[in-house]
Amino acid sequence: MSISILKQKYIFALYCLVAAFFCCSSYASIEYKNAELGGSIYDYTYREPDIMKLTGQMYGIDAAINFEYLENKFRKKENVSKWEENLFIRGELSLAFGKVDYTSKNTGTIDDEDNSRFEIRMLLGHKNFLINNLDYYAGFGYRKLVNDAENMITTTGHYGYKRTSRYAYIPLGLRARIGSSKKFKIEALAEYDFFLRGKQESDLTYLGSYKSEKDQNDGYGARGSVKFIIPTGDKKEFIVEPFVNYWDIDDSNPDQYGLLYEPKNTSLEVGMKFSISLY
Repeated sequence: MSISILKQKYIFALYCLVAAFFCCSSYASIEYKNAELGGSIYDYTYREPDIMKLTGQMYGIDAAINFEYLENKFRKKENVSKWEENLFIRGELSLAFGKVDYTSKNTGTIDDEDNSRFEIRMLLGHKNFLINNLDYYAGFGYRKLVNDAENMITTTGHYGYKRTSRYAYIPLGLRARIGSSKKFKIEALAEYDFFLRGKQESDLTYLGSYKSEKDQNDGYGARGSVKFIIPTGDKKEFIVEPFVNYWDIDDSNPDQYGLLYEPKNTSLEVGMKFSISLY
């Protein structure tokens, strides 16, 4: 099923936003500011209410790169407007792997299924929105989650299979810089994720069946975190960041043969991220 007209308008608006920001970034001399590299550990819970759940611990590798206005010989600060000076661009990449346990009141249990997540995001924003130290941003995100129970059998004799979920979404967020000193800084982030479209695949081919593909058109995400930033000298910072990520996705459309669908589901990730920032 095609994306609704409303969501097509959102995608067009995002395209215009990206084009506008890149044009502005070239004019306003937005340049590399810093990169972040680190790891994360979090508890993962996926639920299909009254049907099944997956629970386990995930381990991640996280990277980000930030661009902001920097004064240079071509664009002196006195010749740049406040609007230009406060632009920023941020790119994020995250990989995570772990084992999860499957539990269902109807089809038994399986332990230690392989689980992985890939996520990439581009954020474009503006600092000091309405008041000082409050930033806003928008962007585009893509998330892929793979749960692999192929060749595994539940305690009640049901066969597992490989499931792949893909989400496209627009992050809309606020970042508050709520504390700063020579010894530490604190930033709080709150974000709503506007769900554009999802696709869920259930690969049953190894059982002599087919790969079921279902479109997901309705849902939302939300996330929040607090960054504790500790300068360590020599243009480096150590960052500790507790976080929560949440997704709520409605029933999918029937698959290509009208036989199967993906039930309403939620995902919750609660954990901690540790990273180094290099200027």
